[in-house]
Amino acid sequence: MTAQARFLHTAARTGLPKIMVGKGMVLAAGTKPTKVSYELLLGGSPERVIAHGTLHARSSALERMWLKPDVTLRLENGHRVGISITELKSLKALFEAFDWV
Repeated sequence: MTAQARFLHTAARTGLPKIMVGKGMVLAAGTKPTKVSYELLLGGSPERVIAHGTLHARSSALERMWLKPDVTLRLENGHRVGISITELKSLKALFEAFDWV
């Protein structure tokens, strides 16, 4: 079972919410780590986790990471999620998650 499937299966089994809110860090090669607040919406099935959300941080910091490959969101609980920032609006960025570490 993949990390994605374990996470969603555990969430379903324990009744954990499918919306995660917290403070974390966005990491990307060649840029300084950026502190963010995030909202992460989980969906999908045990075979495939689908997640997307919103990041809140300084716009200049998010702008440097927009459309970069290999961007990682480190969640408050220490889990890492590979993300792609898809839209940038002032102090807010929208993202899609594609990999759970």
